[in-house]
Amino acid sequence: MRILHVASFSGNIGDSANHSGLRFKLKSILPEGAVYDEIEIRRFYVKYDGPDKLQFDLDFANIANNYDLLIIGGGNFFEVWIEGSSTGCTIDIGPEVIEAINTKVLFFGLGFDCYKGYSSTTLHNFFNFVQRLQDKKRFFVTVRNDGSIEQFIERYGVEASGLLRKVPDGGFFINTCSDSSPLIPSGKCNIILSLAKDMPSVRFGKDTEKSGYAFLVKSIVHYIIHMANKSKEVHFTLMPHIYSDLQIINEVIELLPDFIRRNCVGVGPCLLGSIAVDPVFSVYRKADCVVAMRFHASVCSIGLGIPTIGLSTYRKISDLYRELGILDRLVVARDKSFHDELISKTEWILNRKHEVKNENIIIMKKLVGEFDAFLSDFRGFLKNS
Repeated sequence: MRILHVASFSGNIGDSANHSGLRFKLKSILPEGAVYDEIEIRRFYVKYDGPDKLQFDLDFANIANNYDLLIIGGGNFFEVWIEGSSTGCTIDIGPEVIEAINTKVLFFGLGFDCYKGYSSTTLHNFFNFVQRLQDKKRFFVTVRNDGSIEQFIERYGVEASGLLRKVPDGGFFINTCSDSSPLIPSGKCNIILSLAKDMPSVRFGKDTEKSGYAFLVKSIVHYIIHMANKSKEVHFTLMPHIYSDLQIINEVIELLPDFIRRNCVGVGPCLLGSIAVDPVFSVYRKADCVVAMRFHASVCSIGLGIPTIGLSTYRKISDLYRELGILDRLVVARDKSFHDELISKTEWILNRKHEVKNENIIIMKKLVGEFDAFLSDFRGFLKNS
């Protein structure tokens, strides 16, 4: 079986974990020896102007029709802010192209997202798009468990909810992680800290004395100092998921006392692509606690059974924790006293690690059941002519 997969492969390591988990789960229903060819979705972006730029046009339909299955996603690609798109989102597949695609298509675990903005035009175009897909039996459209269905219903009404199907993000099911990592010191209480600097206006808002990016950096510094001073056994590993994460990591380290940054803090590898999933998430696997600003830092850690705290600078993180029923493990970073809450929440988690790990097991049993139900229906979809 030949599969064409269009997604983010050069984005951040969380995307690669998502794809790894999806392909691991698909093995149970696909023929042995299925082969994947990949196309980077950034080649379709409006702002991309490289010589290998692509469009979701009739030429793309011809490429797709040479495969047995086309997978688009996962990723947050149902963001409805693109005015020049016929669908309102990155995946700009017009009616003529939908008609021209003859192969089966899985839109996997996409994020429907209004948080970056939208207009009546983009909302209208997107609704028409998913309606067209629903009318064609060769398209299977799913969104991930990050509040996407709830946002969709909020915009279009509960009667429209049948146009999309919710499925757990593939990152919950990564299974390629080694049991040990030389980057995690033994005999320590290891806390992984995932920080992000992208989308600054959305994440941080305006800088004030008690809010914004600079305030967040100082608050993280305060948090690390407090935890390190409280116990000599605490060690932080700051894990980048993409190159821009290194900027905020460096700013935090620069503000730390020299003794703490030399003895209590390390920085994980900044690696991308499928071959990086194992070395990166083997670091996560050995953590006592993960404090996660990145979406997949939470998703993958929960999948690996690690106690997590969501550090929300973007509402998708809050939506994820709400869907999983663990809002008691969420800290909203825009709260002016969030560093005190983060300290309290970390100490709370570390004192009940066994209980939280059992909570993760219960979460994962539910997600495995939901994904297996999707796989059963998707197997039937593939068999139908």
